[in-house]
Amino acid sequence: MEMSAYRARAQEYATALGGAHHRHYAGVDPTWEPTAIHAAFADVMADEAIDHLADLAQNGNAGARLLWGFAVRSRLRAVAAPHDAQRARLEGASGLAALTEELAVEPSPLRRHELEEARMTIVAEQLSAPAAAALDAVRREIRALGWPSARALWTAMTKVDLGALGRHAETLLREESAPTLDGALTRADGPAWHRAAWADHHFPADGQLALLHDALRQAGADPDAPGFAIDAEPRPGKSPRAFCAAVTVPGDVHLVVRPGAGVGAAESLFHEAGHALLLVSRDPSWRFEERHLLPAHLGEAAAFAFEARLPDFGDERLREHLRLRRILRRRRQAARLLHELDLLDRGPVKELRERYAQRMATATGLDWPGAPWLVDADPLLTAADYVRAEQLL
Repeated sequence: MEMSAYRARAQEYATALGGAHHRHYAGVDPTWEPTAIHAAFADVMADEAIDHLADLAQNGNAGARLLWGFAVRSRLRAVAAPHDAQRARLEGASGLAALTEELAVEPSPLRRHELEEARMTIVAEQLSAPAAAALDAVRREIRALGWPSARALWTAMTKVDLGALGRHAETLLREESAPTLDGALTRADGPAWHRAAWADHHFPADGQLALLHDALRQAGADPDAPGFAIDAEPRPGKSPRAFCAAVTVPGDVHLVVRPGAGVGAAESLFHEAGHALLLVSRDPSWRFEERHLLPAHLGEAAAFAFEARLPDFGDERLREHLRLRRILRRRRQAARLLHELDLLDRGPVKELRERYAQRMATATGLDWPGAPWLVDADPLLTAADYVRAEQLL
């Protein structure tokens, strides 16, 4: 397939996947069948396409390198998709979301521990198996593509030494102290600490869009710019967490939010707005790979930078809370990176469960269960993008 034809096909695939994702999680369409979309565009990630793009990339074609990485990641997402879909179905039917919402507002430490135990039972008994299957599928596919390890493939795609990045994460965890979180001793206490209901008067549900619009204007951005659609309509089935959906870049980018009170909701909204701003700023005359395929760590750095514009209203308690949230985020992602590397190196072997619990306890300063050791990891190494983004801040 010629490069121009591949670009056109890749754009069709990205638009189909991004559009379906947007419609489903915005509550517009109850169906979400990514496996079928991957199958319909199998040519985008076929061996022939990957090999051809790899040859061009080795000859110094920068665009081909980006497209090769896109094709490989698409292939890995496709093999994980059936297992991810099974996990999503099980999670949706399990009541986990309701338990998590209750946990975030529960004042009794004893009741919080009961809720956390119920959550961890669901995670261990229902969600861990499909998470392990997705991990194994990705590891097998990496070998099928001819790579000796996930580290080798990821380094080839990003030109980043994962060993050095892992050592950076270890140094960060060793040299920076875990934050002390007021009233939080275990993971069960974390959601209530993050919820920070005492700050709700700063972030009412009906005032968050006004805060965002002010921040956008202060950043020199137009919240009504063409291609930048902010969807704040209440709708059944809408994701409780804000998200950015790129259907086409830069002309069809959606910032989707379900209005809710609290600092966490506002922080998520600002983070996703940072992603959207970066995407709508791309030049429409650029090729597909130049518009759509910005390195993920740069996208996360832009999102973190805009997230930092969240106002503290001169409230010292809120300012300190936001500072601790950012330390906790940085340390959790460092620990997650090390765990994801272990899982990709060795697979879902049981001894990594206890190592995960110890790492997360070190990172957060909280007692941490081992149950989420598989569901709290992404075999596509998103934690590496977060760690690299933090290095740029």
